[in-house]
Amino acid sequence: MAALVTAEIVVGACLFAALATLTHIFVRRRLLARSGDLMLCALRIGSGERWRAGLLRFDDVSIAWLPLLGMTLRPSHCWERQGLDLGGFAQLGPGDALDSGSVRAVLRGVPIGRGPVEVELALGQQPYTALRAWVEATPPERRPVDW
Repeated sequence: MAALVTAEIVVGACLFAALATLTHIFVRRRLLARSGDLMLCALRIGSGERWRAGLLRFDDVSIAWLPLLGMTLRPSHCWERQGLDLGGFAQLGPGDALDSGSVRAVLRGVPIGRGPVEVELALGQQPYTALRAWVEATPPERRPVDW
């Protein structure tokens, strides 16, 4: 009888942990989506590094990358929209991508609070098109007028 009670407690704890994890993922995703548009995107800082799955969020003035599974709502990497350069794209191989239609693009810019950096992004073709349109729609820089 004691083994049955112990088994019920273990199963209940496992179910609670699974439900708590799913609830956390759902609530975090909703809170992140309130701040701007989200898309699934992998990031790689060096060419020899591994791809890290995450979410790319962009709003009016910045673009941010957040880990897919994490506790925090703060981005790991954030760039200002002004001065971003999104290079061309290349198809990714079957073992090097999130899905079969993923493309690789190089993002050059100045992260907020750091020096210039170049990262590689892996994302689907439609999200790449949306990101390309967002970068190209950046208003021109305001320069002081000499009178």
